[in-house]
Amino acid sequence: VSQSRYLIKTATTICDDVIVLVGVTPSDPFSFDQRYHWIKECVGEYEDWGTKVRPQKELNENAPKDEFGTITDEGYWTKWIADTKKHIHKAGFDGIDYVFTSDLYGERIAQELDATWVPVDPMRVNIDISGTRIRNDLRKYFDYLPHYVKETLNKKIAFVGPESTGKTTAVQKLSQRFNCGAVYEYGRTLALARNNQLTQEDFDLILNVQNTFIHNATDSYLT
Repeated sequence: VSQSRYLIKTATTICDDVIVLVGVTPSDPFSFDQRYHWIKECVGEYEDWGTKVRPQKELNENAPKDEFGTITDEGYWTKWIADTKKHIHKAGFDGIDYVFTSDLYGERIAQELDATWVPVDPMRVNIDISGTRIRNDLRKYFDYLPHYVKETLNKKIAFVGPESTGKTTAVQKLSQRFNCGAVYEYGRTLALARNNQLTQEDFDLILNVQNTFIHNATDSYLT
């Protein structure tokens, strides 16, 4: 998505209208609907620039490719170009002038669509990341993702149990092991401060402060 934002921002500075085609293979760990939603969030920043998002189903994820990722099956290209032209027409255009991609096979796409290819950081010099690397090691490249993508992928785990059963120790070890945020039990902090003499109002306070800690920790981790 970070590379997509870069592509979209570049395209909107050059073109009056931009069409973003979102595709995904069936084996992708992130669903088509999820990826489409992320790109819609991304494009929200550029909606006033005439940017439109079109979903495009993968025609054949097993199509043969060369070393640059360009599909070598001519039958596939015939189907893909026909499908792409259909999406361009549905977006309200008879054709396009430019093709913006960060992949070298963008040249073939531009040729097929009778457009000018605009390669945008294909060697990953400005943004050293790719969707493949993120999918292969999400934790390592988590910081490359925008806030709204992190928020979707971020999971919260609650440890519940009686006193002195090792919850705090477990949270500490797991947060260190997986390099993730941790929020500790505020009830214990307040109980020590109150000498274990807690009132109903104190339990309300514990609830509010604990929720605040969780919210702050989540925001900090996602930023």
